[in-house]
Amino acid sequence: MTEGRSNNDVKSRVSPGSPAREDVPGATVGLDDMLNGKGRAAEVVTDTLTNLANGVAERTAATLRDEMAARNLPERAKQAGVGLGELGASGVLGLGAVGALAAAGIAGLSKAMPVWAASLVGAAILGGAAAGLAVAGQRHIRANIDSANAPAAA
Repeated sequence: MTEGRSNNDVKSRVSPGSPAREDVPGATVGLDDMLNGKGRAAEVVTDTLTNLANGVAERTAATLRDEMAARNLPERAKQAGVGLGELGASGVLGLGAVGALAAAGIAGLSKAMPVWAASLVGAAILGGAAAGLAVAGQRHIRANIDSANAPAAA
């Protein structure tokens, strides 16, 4: 640009090769308006991009819904949720039972050895059982994930 001229003085034609006409709205767009996102051209671009983004989002959501329905995932997830709730409740009750059993075992062992040694034996037994259950649980979870990723039977 030459000195003394502002960006508003520079006009860009909407259609190449057509003369700029001041009496036709939208025939010329100021450089500042283009850079700042003002004017009809900016509105058209914004509307186009908005429509494109909305279309992509709608198609993606529809594809995901169709794929989930094809694999029967909503029903499987609902059944798994009920099972997880039951499993959680049984875990809480089982934890209380294990605590009472551990206390009884430690009390019984304390007749043959010091209480601290009986407590260590009880902790070792419970820790081994917990490790075994953790490994078995991991195997079941991995098997379920692998079956969920398998293609649905037609």
